[in-house]
Amino acid sequence: MKKMFRTLRHRMSWTNAKKLLNPAGISMSHGWDGTLKKLDASPQEFDMEKIEHGLAAY
Repeated sequence: MKKMFRTLRHRMSWTNAKKLLNPAGISMSHGWDGTLKKLDASPQEFDMEKIEHGLAAY
């Protein structure tokens, strides 16, 4: 999962990423750096299906 989020960081602006990550239940911070640190510190459960659906829309 970490690799997927790091790859998204290089391919998607934070503005668009928020629209994708928030509905999937991922706790966000301000910007990519803070969100990735948050995910590293405490693994979260989220709806991968919603992420895949959101990615298909882009």
